[in-house]
Amino acid sequence: PCMWSSHGCQCGGRIEGEKNRIAQHLRDYHNFVCDEEQMTCLWDRCGTVLQRRNVARHIVTFHLGVKVLCKHCGIPISRQDANKKHEKSCASASKVGATVYPR
Repeated sequence: PCMWSSHGCQCGGRIEGEKNRIAQHLRDYHNFVCDEEQMTCLWDRCGTVLQRRNVARHIVTFHLGVKVLCKHCGIPISRQDANKKHEKSCASASKVGATVYPR
């Protein structure tokens, strides 16, 4: 469930661990605007300060624990962009597809 706190209450709405769906939920239910302004993450009293445009990625990575497995060596990596960088230099290179797994 969504653990975004507003006015002392947690949302509790159903969410899925994909960045675009989290961002849509934040826009639809929390009047969220994704821009470069700094803000504090309100997910379960997290308190991390970051740019609003990075909040959905932060929730997926740190709060929901979604990982991407390297298609070459199987190591779990925190984000798809970091996985792409890792795969370019992975010593176990092969031609198998990457898979995304929640924590």
